[in-house]
Amino acid sequence: MNHRRIVEGWMGDRLYRSLGNEPDVELAWKKIRGLVGHHLFESEYVTVPHFDSTIYYNQMFVFKKKRSLLSCLGFEPPTYKVVGNLDYLVDQDVSTWVPQFDFSPWDVADGLDMYKEYRLNVISDVPGGEIKSIRLVVLGLHARAIPPITPGSLKIHMNLVEDLDRVKRLYIIDEVVFASYIRLNVCIGTEEKTVVYDFPSTPIGFSYRKYSVSPEGEFLREITTTLRICEDATWIRPEPQPVPWCYPSHRPYSTAKKTRSNFTIPTLGDEGRNRRRAWALQAGELRDTRSQVNVNNNAQDDQDPDTPRHIPVRNPRIPRVMAYTN
Repeated sequence: MNHRRIVEGWMGDRLYRSLGNEPDVELAWKKIRGLVGHHLFESEYVTVPHFDSTIYYNQMFVFKKKRSLLSCLGFEPPTYKVVGNLDYLVDQDVSTWVPQFDFSPWDVADGLDMYKEYRLNVISDVPGGEIKSIRLVVLGLHARAIPPITPGSLKIHMNLVEDLDRVKRLYIIDEVVFASYIRLNVCIGTEEKTVVYDFPSTPIGFSYRKYSVSPEGEFLREITTTLRICEDATWIRPEPQPVPWCYPSHRPYSTAKKTRSNFTIPTLGDEGRNRRRAWALQAGELRDTRSQVNVNNNAQDDQDPDTPRHIPVRNPRIPRVMAYTN
């Protein structure tokens, strides 16, 4: 099995204009976030929303959904905000739930491939315009999870964080996709900016569980919810807050076999989800052979049925690459 994937091509006009005149790593991540998540784990995990705040999307971090009438009616996307970590919020005097971290074997549990190397290279092709490029390198993907919370076994202090006031439902990040190395480079003209995470376990994607919480902070029961959060969802940038003194990924793991209980992923006895993957080896590298939709190029390219999906450019061997926008 080839665990290397490289995606490269030309930048769409809409993405070219949205990057502005100065390199901005956070803005570039926002533009390519949906595409990167689709390449790495399709809709099984939520891609980390803010590239400069990955530490707040680790295991046992708690986030909430800010409720509004327009959001409930479906007129605007939902809004989420990280409110704290269980290590800081937990009431240790009455709580009996202790997380036991485990390793997640993707090839068995999910049918997804963990890429040891993933590269995304996008460069502009505008005659007379300044060169713009986005280059992303992700190495050593691996996933870890914590077991679900038993009802009545966990209680948190609701008065420690203002955002917990009158909250009835909370989401807990239980499974995280880590990368051992992430490098994002943005170049505009002669200026460039680069952010590198070389920590052994940097979060890049996560899943969650939803629980109902009493006014006193006791976790009552787990609520069935979809794993995938709306792509248009708004994530408020996390505020500086206490984090565990030791990363969850550094703690001891159990040797017991992990049991998946998420309702959106079938067990080994089920038929399994539809694997919408079609891979082909090209020059010793694994590439996606599925047709791609130019969501970020010219409108004519997207809507005109007579226009070919991949329009030849300077190098016809390289297809145009798209990036999702929020």
